[in-house]
Amino acid sequence: LESDERAELLLRSANEAVGQLAALLLQQVEGLERLSCDSRGQVGVDQALYLAQTASAIETHVPSILARLPSSSSEVPVSNLVAASTRGYAIWTDAVVAKGRDLLRTSLRSLKQEGDAITRSWEEVEVSVETET
Repeated sequence: LESDERAELLLRSANEAVGQLAALLLQQVEGLERLSCDSRGQVGVDQALYLAQTASAIETHVPSILARLPSSSSEVPVSNLVAASTRGYAIWTDAVVAKGRDLLRTSLRSLKQEGDAITRSWEEVEVSVETET
């Protein structure tokens, strides 16, 4: 084979590999989406973030690498990469928001308990002052 034919075969092979990888990344993210937040756990959230970062990096860098090949007539399939990245980041974002919401709920509960304790102490002081007078 001539060098142009080899380059074309390499490009087609690279495009197919990227397409297969993109499909696999999207499949993994879809699997994580099917799990509830509780059953997904922190490991699932970390995995979703990793998949999103991987898809995003491939989407960003592979087209520019393939464009440097002598024959760059074919397009890199990025739709699955975009979907995997977007959906993976969505899982991670939902988990971060849920964790923040839980921390806020805990803080507010603690603040209310402290406020109730201050109110009781104040009422005790008022009662003792009224009793003394």
